[in-house]
Amino acid sequence: MTAFNSMKLKQPAKGTKIFMFGCDNGTEYVNHDVQQFFKEKGIQFELTIPRTPELDGVAERMNRTLRNKSRCMLLESKLSKSFWFEAVLTAAYLINSSPTRALVDGKDPAEKWSGKCPDLSNLRVFRCTGYLHVPKEISGGKFQPRAVKCVMLGYTPNGYRLWSLTKRRIVTG
Repeated sequence: MTAFNSMKLKQPAKGTKIFMFGCDNGTEYVNHDVQQFFKEKGIQFELTIPRTPELDGVAERMNRTLRNKSRCMLLESKLSKSFWFEAVLTAAYLINSSPTRALVDGKDPAEKWSGKCPDLSNLRVFRCTGYLHVPKEISGGKFQPRAVKCVMLGYTPNGYRLWSLTKRRIVTG
């Protein structure tokens, strides 16, 4: 169970107090510590009826949308299923940067949240080739490569999440 489908707010989160929290009996929220936190903060806690995902309509639909988008990105990219998490993060980033009918003012969720229109000039195709800059101080010499070939997997607030083909790990750049 993820926070994506477990959380329903009755009012906007930014700049307002959460007064009701609903979840679908996911164990990440149904425990003593969380119950105590909600009680201390005066947050009403509600559980839906077990095994009735239709009661979590909007959240369940978003889960399906995220799964579909990330599945398509993985299939098209021919990457291993082990990159599913990166695909889901990228799908969420793209959804939050896209306009939605749910917001009547025609803004996208990122713009509604931050108050400014997001810069979409950084969008790239999932799994495209990217190059990570290597500063000359750590490259090992004047005639060493200044960039390392990588695979673009997603976004960070100020760059990209890249799979380093040489180090075989995720780096940011």
